[in-house]
Amino acid sequence: MSSNCEFPAQIHSYRPICRSGTGAFGAVWLVKDAVGKRYALKVVYKLSLGSDWKREFHGLEHYQNQVTAHPNLIRIFHIEDAPDFFFYTMECADNLCAEFDTELYQPATLANRLRREPPLSATEVREMFDQLLDGLEHLHEAGLVHRDVKPDNIVFVNGVPKLGDIGLVSTTSQTLSLAGTRDFIPPEYLTGQKKLPNQEIDIYALGKTLFCAFSGQEPDRYPLLPRSILKEPGKKQLNDLAKRACAVEPLMRLKTIREFRLFLHGRAGWGYEFIRLFRGLYLLLRFPVVLVCLAIRFLISRKWILILLGLLILGWLGMVLKALVRLEKVYHPYEYGIHADTLKLAFSTWHLPFSGHDLYDFYKKDDFSLKHYGERRLVTREEYLRAKNFGIPSQSLDMGLEIEIGDPEEAGGKVVSRKIVYPTPDVTQDTPLDGEYLHELCFRGVRSPEWSVPSGTEWQGGVMTLPAVRRGVLKFQEELPLRSEIRLSFDPSDFCGTLEFYLTAAEYVPVAGRPVPETQIRRQLRFRMRSTGGLLVFEPALYREQDRTEDELAEIGDPKTGAVEREERFCELRILFADHCRRVYLNGTLVWATFPAFFGGFFEMRYRSEAGSLRINDFAVYDTGIVQPGEKRESRLSLPARRELRGSGGREEE
Repeated sequence: MSSNCEFPAQIHSYRPICRSGTGAFGAVWLVKDAVGKRYALKVVYKLSLGSDWKREFHGLEHYQNQVTAHPNLIRIFHIEDAPDFFFYTMECADNLCAEFDTELYQPATLANRLRREPPLSATEVREMFDQLLDGLEHLHEAGLVHRDVKPDNIVFVNGVPKLGDIGLVSTTSQTLSLAGTRDFIPPEYLTGQKKLPNQEIDIYALGKTLFCAFSGQEPDRYPLLPRSILKEPGKKQLNDLAKRACAVEPLMRLKTIREFRLFLHGRAGWGYEFIRLFRGLYLLLRFPVVLVCLAIRFLISRKWILILLGLLILGWLGMVLKALVRLEKVYHPYEYGIHADTLKLAFSTWHLPFSGHDLYDFYKKDDFSLKHYGERRLVTREEYLRAKNFGIPSQSLDMGLEIEIGDPEEAGGKVVSRKIVYPTPDVTQDTPLDGEYLHELCFRGVRSPEWSVPSGTEWQGGVMTLPAVRRGVLKFQEELPLRSEIRLSFDPSDFCGTLEFYLTAAEYVPVAGRPVPETQIRRQLRFRMRSTGGLLVFEPALYREQDRTEDELAEIGDPKTGAVEREERFCELRILFADHCRRVYLNGTLVWATFPAFFGGFFEMRYRSEAGSLRINDFAVYDTGIVQPGEKRESRLSLPARRELRGSGGREEE
């Protein structure tokens, strides 16, 4: 058996570049294969694991076979068994040094970043842990437990944080990774009170990792912090979250990814505090016989508490009765008795200040309403919110995509049109919902579970695969908003051909003194990229003026970036209509910026495949320009960060 300092001679498929880490059970190497692609290769020696090596090995196989790809989980490519060891390859971390080099490579882990840089800001921590929570949630939904969440096992690949060092066994009584990271293990597992690992282990370890990220302290310093750190914006809230996730008593800890995410963004609300209070009371009531007797004796000896509770209940019932009387007058003005619908509504709206709901600006008053109800009219919570937030659609949004496979004029060509219905959301006191203004969200299509694809395409796991054809078109059927953002994710790894994105003006604008032709040709913008070999090549943006033909296209701007390597992952394309400028970003990098006046219009994507199919997993259109009357704010659909655009004449734009 080779030592941890030597790369095993039995591994012939990969050539070592340098050793990036050494542990108790093996080592991690930066390697490259025959074509020069870099990987992280972990060697685990069976002798150091003893009889547990099979469990670890099968856990890796289970992870590779059962867990679908996720952007925040490390991807395992190859697992192989050898007589004295087994090894597996995975994505390699970014380099914290200048470039990949035997002397300069340092893997970009959270632990290494904290050693080189100051503690992360509250904003950076929230952005990072939002993504880590997505990955951990995906892992838990597959019935698996990571068991070793810590700063050393959070790696950055292309700047994206991922959970690494996967060793997944969810039904063991004692795990190797639990034995190696004591600072991140819940106390009850260290004392032996619990043995079977569950998902709460990862929640606890994530809380300790959060403490290290925002404070820069070692985990054994928890929960001690310098006062200067708590004075930084947002750090006090993060410290409170870490204490809730790492509470000594298991019953008082956060239990789910959802609870962790709510506290991360400060949206837990008073409801959770009541749950926490009841959990605390339960801890006090561990000796129920003694404490229940003491509580009964306390209440009997102080009858004023019982009287106060009785008065509170009577007051609440009185408010419900008052609401019921008013609701009966509104919904059943000419009927007697109590109706089930108003009784149910009275229990849910008893606390509304009915006298303060003046909808004079939203409802036209007639003689009947003025006579019976005066200037103020009783309304339900939903009516009130819909009147105040008029941008919320009152009916389902009926939008859709049209997919055209092949040429309709040729044999085998087919055009299939499908409709995707975006249902009207429920309106609650928490409107806007899900962190987005509802009047900004226009359409989100390809990920809809109701989407059915035409013959020749495939649909699996939220990914649509368009076949290799000489001509294919994907159209958004509705007219784009005046200020809009288009998002489209596609996978170019197996696709060789061309992708063209067309933006066509919505209307033909007559020009004074010029006769209107019989065939009205509208303005059009075109952006084209080619996927060939291992590159994505961008061509100049084209513009067709009104009444011009296809032979009269004009180049209006070179790409802002050169060719990029074609990666084995989905690429995010964003087309922004911002003021007078059209911008196109690929994975956050500016590719094109054009300046002709162009608002609204129609969008379509045309592709021509020379080899391989095209995979799409997201398509969305947003309205970024609507703001409530009198409201001063920026759209929540924020533009990318300020970048330097080097176009013709050395001009810089935001």
